[in-house]
Amino acid sequence: MTGRWARLALRGDDRRPSRRRDERGSILPLTILTMTILLGFTAFAADLGLQRVAVRDMQSVADVVALDAARKLPTCDATTLTTAANASLARQNRRIGRTSPLVVTPGHLDTTTKTFVAGAANGVCDAVKVESSTTVDFAFAPVIGRSSGSAARSAVGARAQPAVCFSAGTKSLVLNSSQSALSPLLDRILRVNLGLVGYSGLVDLKTLSVRLGDVAAELGIGTTQQLATATVTLRQLMVATATVLQRQGSTAQATLLNTLSGQVGALNVNLGRFLSVGTGGESGLDAQLNALDLIGTAAVSAAVANGKNAVAIGTDLGVPLDLVTANTQLTIIEPPVIACGGVGAQARTAQVRLDVRTGVSVLGIAGIGNISLGVQVGKGTATLTSVTCASSGVQASTTVRGDTSLATLSGPGGTGSATVTPLSLLGIPLAGVVRITGTVGAKSTTQQFPYPPAPDLTQIYGGGERIILSSVDSTTNSVLDGINKLTGTLDLLVQPLLKMLGIQLGIMEVRMLGTPSCSATRLAG
Repeated sequence: MTGRWARLALRGDDRRPSRRRDERGSILPLTILTMTILLGFTAFAADLGLQRVAVRDMQSVADVVALDAARKLPTCDATTLTTAANASLARQNRRIGRTSPLVVTPGHLDTTTKTFVAGAANGVCDAVKVESSTTVDFAFAPVIGRSSGSAARSAVGARAQPAVCFSAGTKSLVLNSSQSALSPLLDRILRVNLGLVGYSGLVDLKTLSVRLGDVAAELGIGTTQQLATATVTLRQLMVATATVLQRQGSTAQATLLNTLSGQVGALNVNLGRFLSVGTGGESGLDAQLNALDLIGTAAVSAAVANGKNAVAIGTDLGVPLDLVTANTQLTIIEPPVIACGGVGAQARTAQVRLDVRTGVSVLGIAGIGNISLGVQVGKGTATLTSVTCASSGVQASTTVRGDTSLATLSGPGGTGSATVTPLSLLGIPLAGVVRITGTVGAKSTTQQFPYPPAPDLTQIYGGGERIILSSVDSTTNSVLDGINKLTGTLDLLVQPLLKMLGIQLGIMEVRMLGTPSCSATRLAG
């Protein structure tokens, strides 16, 4: 019995290896079938992927060509537009597949739907449609009878809204070295020693313009929305501007800015705080901006944002203080704003308060009297109301509306009244305390700026109600004729200080900071 069971057990052991060999053999056909299906799908995916890449390539081609062809608008000549389109296509020498000839159609944008309509509107074409197509060869699809695939895309190019950069009341940032307060202001606010690099080199920046979009690109900013909210350091802005100047061939000025950037501390500046760029389109990025205005205004904005807005002012600002011994402080309440954009763009002046406490000396005799006053100037606003470009793009004109706000003459710190006390000569009192207050009301005016400007004319226009400190004559005369000696002193002291900061009581200066951008284009579909 024991032997029988042993023989049966041996037979069972003999059969097991045979069953394992059968199971292994059954997997092979399934594996071959699965791999065939996977390889088939992979092959078709490769062909479909190639076609998708071709579609994206054609869209890029259509976009770029449409933008280039739109520079020839408002012509409706299909030959002119096609020539420009083909020239643009030739510059794009790497394309996928076998491209077909471009189809270029002049037309206009419907004023209601904003869609492209072939043909002119009132004899003018303000848009052009470009269609691009290509054919790619498939590597695996021929097994099912399809050897190639096509890809086609279109784009509509149109003229962008004309744009320009302008400032209001930022005259100190573009004057020559003998008149400008920028050098000592940078020295005191930002602790930058311009003597190490030479102020004359910095002044040379006023003759150079940079495209705002190029500076933004160096900062990693691509849209006006990003520009309105971006915060960078003043050092980064200087380096970005220097990089753009370097590409333009202004090596000396680029080196100067790079040197200055190494001295500036880690001051943050919100670009939207001093740059007003309309977010309705990208035309503001195409505007040209004076390099000195950009850096100078950013410096003042950074100073205010970082609590460095109070500056003690002395004779190093170039103010003729030979008649006085002054204790003067300038407080920047709100920084100026440079505007870049189309119709509706707004620039603002700085809002400042100038506090003066001084003793007066006449003909070398000290102690004649004391003056204590404060001048607070509210911000003015300049609004771009129109930009008109000639068909040639060479001539243009802009119209700006300026609105000046209230200016107040008061005591130091913006409180009380300005005082003159006491006036004496050789110890003989001439007058007691004289209190002076005054205001300049708000005013609005409109001015047109032609480009190019008329020869031998400086393109600065002022509007408003002027008041100078000598107008206090009517007050002082009623007290004592001797007080009249002080009015000239007040003019010599306060007016130059305000003037160097681009501020005149009741007057706002609007300055175009670059050439109007009349040739910018945009994608409209």
